[in-house]
Amino acid sequence: MTTTGPRNRPVRHLAALLVASVALIVAATPVNAGGVIGRPGQIATGYLELTEYEVADLVDERIAAGDLDADKVYKTSTGIILFGTPVDLLIEAGVIREFYVDRFDGVRRFDDPFWGQQTDTWQTEYQAAWVWTP
Repeated sequence: MTTTGPRNRPVRHLAALLVASVALIVAATPVNAGGVIGRPGQIATGYLELTEYEVADLVDERIAAGDLDADKVYKTSTGIILFGTPVDLLIEAGVIREFYVDRFDGVRRFDDPFWGQQTDTWQTEYQAAWVWTP
């Protein structure tokens, strides 16, 4: 039995169509889509998109351009910023996720005052929404 007969052509075409569809979806998805939204603790954070050094370089560029006050940024002798990094750079780097899902399945920005409200228990809304992942 051969695999190149007329009966197997539809299967080969279907497989080729499937591969092409997956490739198109992957190619159409932006690399820095940042569209991942989940509950606090559920999504990885950290310097995922930019390194701490790249963020420091972007901060230096903003200081040089006059868009950021150098007195509001504190760096170590190795160039790592301890405080004063603009929030938009922290979001771009992946250190902060811009949006999270609350415990009522609503989507809220990370700095929404809702997160600091106390629940019926001792927890804040942020703590109540936290997902503990191993």
